[in-house]
Amino acid sequence: MKKILFISFIFFTALFAKSNTLQLNKLDEIRILSSLNINASFMSDPKYIEMKNNIDQLKTIYFLKALKKGSIFMPNLHELLGESEIPDTFLYMAMVESKFVATVKSRRNAAGLWQIMPATAKQFKLEINRNIDERLDPIKSTKAAIKYLQYLHGRFDKWYLAAIAYNCGETKLARVLKKVKSDDLAILIDDEKKYLPSETRNYIRRIIIAALLAHDEEIIIKNNADHLFGNCTNSKLIEVFFNGGMSLKNIAQRAGMTIQKIKTCNPHLLRSKLPSNKKTYHVYLPEEHIAKLDSESNNEAISIGRFTYTVKNGDTLFLISKRFNNKMSAIKRLNPNLKKSLSIGQEITLIGQNKKQVHIKKSSQTPTLADIEEHPLSNPSQNVDLESVPLAKTISATEKPLPTVSVAKGEIFTYFVKEDDSIYSISVKFNNKMSTLNELNPGLVENFKEGMTLKIKR
Repeated sequence: MKKILFISFIFFTALFAKSNTLQLNKLDEIRILSSLNINASFMSDPKYIEMKNNIDQLKTIYFLKALKKGSIFMPNLHELLGESEIPDTFLYMAMVESKFVATVKSRRNAAGLWQIMPATAKQFKLEINRNIDERLDPIKSTKAAIKYLQYLHGRFDKWYLAAIAYNCGETKLARVLKKVKSDDLAILIDDEKKYLPSETRNYIRRIIIAALLAHDEEIIIKNNADHLFGNCTNSKLIEVFFNGGMSLKNIAQRAGMTIQKIKTCNPHLLRSKLPSNKKTYHVYLPEEHIAKLDSESNNEAISIGRFTYTVKNGDTLFLISKRFNNKMSAIKRLNPNLKKSLSIGQEITLIGQNKKQVHIKKSSQTPTLADIEEHPLSNPSQNVDLESVPLAKTISATEKPLPTVSVAKGEIFTYFVKEDDSIYSISVKFNNKMSTLNELNPGLVENFKEGMTLKIKR
C-alpha cells in the first residue's frame, strides 16, 4: 500500500513539475472575475497575484480530488445553476463549502454541499428530522442555495458580495460596507485592515482560485478530467417518487442497484426506509437505472409518470414549462396537437407529479425513457415560481396580485402568514430585507408559522 501511495505521489509530482503556475488565457481570467462582478483591475492586486503564484501541484491534486468526490452530483449542479441566473463560478463555492462531501457537517451545525444552517433550512422549507435531513439533499439544497444567493445578489447587487454575505452573514457584510464606505473587493479582503473575518477573506479567494484551476486546459487534459466538470459522460440523477415507508432494499432491487449506491445518491435519507409519514417521497436514481423502473411503471409504488394540468387565466406555454420544470420539447412531444395559443380549461400532459393540484388525472400512457430524460432534475412536486428569473422580479403564473395596502412609505403594517409563505418569500414580496423583518419581529425564525402576524415595513 505504501509503495502504491509513493508511486502515485511521484506520478503527480512529475505531472505538474513543468509549471506551478496557472496556464490561463487572460480573457478567460477576466471572464471568471467578471462572472462574479469583480473588476479586471483586481488582477493587479498583489495579494491576488501571490495567491495565483502559490498554486502548486499538491493544491491542484487536492482540487481534482475534491471535484472527483462531487462528480456524481456535478451534472445536476451544472443544470440547476444553468437554469437559474447564478454564475457557473458558484459551482466552486460548493466545493469550498463542503469539498463536495454531501454528508459533511460543521462544528456550527451547518450541513451538506452548501453548508446550510438549521435556521436557513427552515426558512427555505428543508425538512430536518430523524428520518431525513434535506440539507444533505443534493438537489433541494442546491435550489435553496440558489434562492438565497439570488436574494443576496438582489440586496448587495454584486455576486462577489453575495458570496461574502453567504459566508459571514448579510448583517455582518452590511455593517462592514457602511463602515468602509466602499465595496471594492481588494479593500474588503485586505489582510491588514481585517474588515472581514480571515475565514471570509480566504473564502472568496479560494472560490476564485478553484474557478481558475477549472479553466486551466492543461490540467484538464493531462488528468483526463473533462468528465469532472459535467462535460462528458456523467449521468444525471433522476427524481423518482416511491410510496412512503418503502425500504431502500426494495428500491435498490427494483432499480438494479446496491443499497450503498442508493445511499450515495441520496445522502438525505438517514434510515433504511423512506419516511413512513409521507404518502410518497422522492429518491434520486442514475439515468441508466431508470429503464428498469420504466418497465414497472404500472406499479403504484413507483411514480415517474405524468399528470394533467388544466390551463388557467394568464398561463402561457413558456410559463407552464418553467413553472413545472418541463422542457418545451418534452411538452410538445407529450401533446402532439398542442397549439401556441392556449385556452382556459385546456388540459396539458406534463412529466412529474403535481401534488398541489387536488385532482391528479394520470395519462393512460406509460412514460418512456426518452420522456424521463427530458425531465429536468428540479423537484416536480413543488409548485414553484419561475426559478430562471431573479426571485426579486418573479411572479408565479397563478399568483394573485397583492392587495393594495393604504399606508405611507416607511410606515409599518401587519401581514398574516399564509400556507405557502416563507420568511424569504415575504422578504422578496414586500421588498423588506431579512434583517429588517428580524428587527421588527423578534424570534421570527424560531416562531415562524402559518397564521402568525408579522410587522412589515412599507
